[in-house]
Amino acid sequence: MTKILATLSLFSLAYLTGYCQNSDTLFINKVLSDFSRNSYFISIKVSSSNKMSRYVVKNDDLFFYFHQTNGLNKDEYKKRAFALLLGGNGLKLTIDKLKKYRFVKVSANGGLEKYKKMGKEAFLKKYFNRNTLKKDVTSLEKVNIISILYDWKIASRIDDETGYLVIED
Repeated sequence: MTKILATLSLFSLAYLTGYCQNSDTLFINKVLSDFSRNSYFISIKVSSSNKMSRYVVKNDDLFFYFHQTNGLNKDEYKKRAFALLLGGNGLKLTIDKLKKYRFVKVSANGGLEKYKKMGKEAFLKKYFNRNTLKKDVTSLEKVNIISILYDWKIASRIDDETGYLVIED
């Protein structure tokens, strides 16, 4: 009886873990698989000057950081970055490395938070025309929007042809 309960508990845990992480896993695999010049954005915790903050960086820039500092190839990078993003521990970087590898800090913005609390549909309607960011959005807002989209598992990148921020569900 004890073996049956242990086995059922193990299967339940495996099912719940897979179910809860499935959307995270698919999303992270998607953003980490794009190494183009205008790759998907990633929102990541970074510790710099003993302070933890959220930053936005393109996947190809994050790969470039890991390649230059640790000599990782694309497959090794994907494994390391995947564990980092799922674990949520963040990176420890100097201010110079943040600049060199194009990490952009996410700063608090009350106006965006108001629309974020209204939900995805209201947020997307406020800031996007279909899948393209509206033109009247400031750079500070844009960084915050990218981070919010990432948290909602909505991939975003800069379009090659137009230069606008676009989203893909």
